[in-house]
Amino acid sequence: MRQDVADKALKAVYEAALMPETWPDAMQMISAACNASLALGQLVGKDGYNAIASRGSEGLLRDYVDGGWHENNPRMMRGLAITQAGFRGLVTERQMFTAEERARLPFEQEFAPRYDITSEAGTVVASHAGSHFVLTVQRGLRAGSFEDDELKTMNHFVDNVAAACSFALRAKLEQAANMLDALGARGEALALLSPAGRILHSTAAFETLLNDRLTVRNSHVHAVEAGDDVRLQELIARAADRPSLASEPSNSVFLRRATGRPLVVRCLPIAGAARDFFGLARMIMTVDDLERPRSTAVHESLRDAFGLTAAEVRLAVRIGRGEMLRAAATGEGVSFETARTRLKLIFDKTGTRRQAELAVLISRLG
Repeated sequence: MRQDVADKALKAVYEAALMPETWPDAMQMISAACNASLALGQLVGKDGYNAIASRGSEGLLRDYVDGGWHENNPRMMRGLAITQAGFRGLVTERQMFTAEERARLPFEQEFAPRYDITSEAGTVVASHAGSHFVLTVQRGLRAGSFEDDELKTMNHFVDNVAAACSFALRAKLEQAANMLDALGARGEALALLSPAGRILHSTAAFETLLNDRLTVRNSHVHAVEAGDDVRLQELIARAADRPSLASEPSNSVFLRRATGRPLVVRCLPIAGAARDFFGLARMIMTVDDLERPRSTAVHESLRDAFGLTAAEVRLAVRIGRGEMLRAAATGEGVSFETARTRLKLIFDKTGTRRQAELAVLISRLG
């Protein structure tokens, strides 16, 4: 392992923690430092699945997920078992399986040869409440297995990568929690959710609404009534980019009370989270209590407080209802590019940076 390449790779990991769009490049540099053909970062466990592959391996990753191999990868299952049993360091395929076992496994006989990833070394680089961030590097048949001597050097390098990854995870969670607290500074009921709907952070106002048509079980938010909960879980699934059973997607769920006005629940995806190796915070749940008095119409508030034009107000309100930008553009009868330009102006005028932040602002005003 060349130390200069390893140092550059470690620097790239820290940079990717701040700029998630550079993760594929960081993975590529990790791969180069380990003399491998591919590096893959995967989130596995209670918060669903996410993966980032080194630059140029997008096709492999797409095939890996579309083919369901991420749910039936014996290397991942066996490697995690070895690590959880107390082993420290990179786990290789030689520790995972005998030659006879590999000859019988579909993954080893079908997927691995297709992309020439016959050798692997991997380890857990960070964990959080039942979710594990796993880093693996792969080699082809010609390059050969990872040998014990080079694994010693690689383990030292990966220890440094793991320290950077743990820092990145803590920073991401703290950043997301601070964002939520800032958005909820005026008493809004908000919760930060993982891809699987686990509550990572919530405001005091959200917690006061629990047991009023909402409850929390095993750190996951649920509706009290079974029928409402089916719709709520479908809403969460759509926001997390996971398949939903709903035939007609809705942008909100109404939780009706025996008397009085209902609660309105929305889930707002956090832009770019799915492309971040440490994007545990995937969405913001807002709960609007319609019993709470409203002072001014949202259209007037946007116009008077932020100087939005009539067209900008209409687009902002659509975004606030949870519409995607392309659908909002169609509804406004303008091109997608025009809507995107208007949205940038809205962001500038309101001081928001993401559609989720704007939607929370709209719900606050409306």
